[in-house]
Amino acid sequence: MNRHEAMKDCAEHCVANRRYETKFSCIMIDIDFFKKINDTKGYAAGDYVLQEISQLFKGTIRETDSVYRIGGEEFLVLVPHGDASNAAICAVNCEKWRPTGMYLAVRQSM
Repeated sequence: MNRHEAMKDCAEHCVANRRYETKFSCIMIDIDFFKKINDTKGYAAGDYVLQEISQLFKGTIRETDSVYRIGGEEFLVLVPHGDASNAAICAVNCEKWRPTGMYLAVRQSM
């Protein structure tokens, strides 16, 4: 899913949050040094890597969570009905997919 869908879904969660006093959290994930892949392997390889990363994130998060590519190598994960501790668990799980020795670094901001 893309940035436009992310903003729409965030707005819907904000409305639900106010109306039903539910919680939701967001996680921003940025793939560091991703430009190296595009520069050394080409944009087609970079696109493939982003698609694979997106699928890995989707396989890591709960069924009720959503992952969006919001720009470049930046991803947003929405964690409905989750507080900061749920988001932290989700963020740690998203980082676990990284193969040993892979030069990309993943950071989460909450």
